[in-house]
Amino acid sequence: AANGFGQCAGVYAPYCKFATDFPSGTLQRALLPYPQFNGIFNNFETSGSSLYNALQTQVQKRFKSGVTFLVNYTLSRMMSNTNSGFTSFASTALNKFNQRAEWTIDNNDQTHVLNVSGVYELPIGPGKPLLNHGGTLAKNLVGGWQISGILTYATGSLSGPPGIKANGDPLGSGAGNRADIVSGIPISVNWQNYHRGLPVFNIAAFSDPGQWTLGDSSRVVGALRNPFNENENISLGKHFYFGERVSAELRMEFFNIFNRAQICGFSNTSTNVSDGAGVFGYDNIQSPGVPAPCQGNTPRHGQAFFKVTF
Repeated sequence: AANGFGQCAGVYAPYCKFATDFPSGTLQRALLPYPQFNGIFNNFETSGSSLYNALQTQVQKRFKSGVTFLVNYTLSRMMSNTNSGFTSFASTALNKFNQRAEWTIDNNDQTHVLNVSGVYELPIGPGKPLLNHGGTLAKNLVGGWQISGILTYATGSLSGPPGIKANGDPLGSGAGNRADIVSGIPISVNWQNYHRGLPVFNIAAFSDPGQWTLGDSSRVVGALRNPFNENENISLGKHFYFGERVSAELRMEFFNIFNRAQICGFSNTSTNVSDGAGVFGYDNIQSPGVPAPCQGNTPRHGQAFFKVTF
């Protein structure tokens, strides 16, 4: 029998032209439900689902002194069995006949998100407590100054699917495999280890299940969170008035004003347990013990503009 399939092997070629279509065809391929196809998917498949629950609070206050602030806080939880609305962008289920096993916390989940924004009109110029004498000229020279800012602090997102990987493809579906969770060993992520040239999480918490055994770790591992997000944007503006119909504004804006550098996170970390010691768990390694520089956010930068409204 062609390709070693026959009575001696106990398995026949699944269809007549199997040996022609796949000269190096394997027993694993022959046992697939539809071995003649390399891949089958519907890009608009609707079997995936997600669930988002949140507590959202907001406080807003305006003061006659020229201060306005808005604070909102979100406590949320997002669960899903897929990570995209399009099949071509989604991770493949480990076992397509057990979609329920894919249900886990979503990689876009951010438990805490706090946004603080405010505007402060400086108390100088006409109509203000200080330097309030004069007409249009005085108003344009000393008045119309405004400081504003947007501050954002949020829990890091999770390491994207397929979570902690392992070599092999036990079911022959192209989904690969996942690592086993070692019972009783904490995963304990520590991003300071990035600067020390050490694994950023406890690699002893995972083990390689082997080529032909399905790993028991989930599609997204809830303990593997990216670094906390901190960002502050500040702006300084000046308004000019030329009669009732024409006005102008000069504004300078600074983004990431404190130049906080955020580590790239799990997108640059080896999450394949089969990579072995010295690679698995390390963030963007150039060589063992030497992390390659990688910034996951935008460095401090600014812009200035002048606009006229009429």
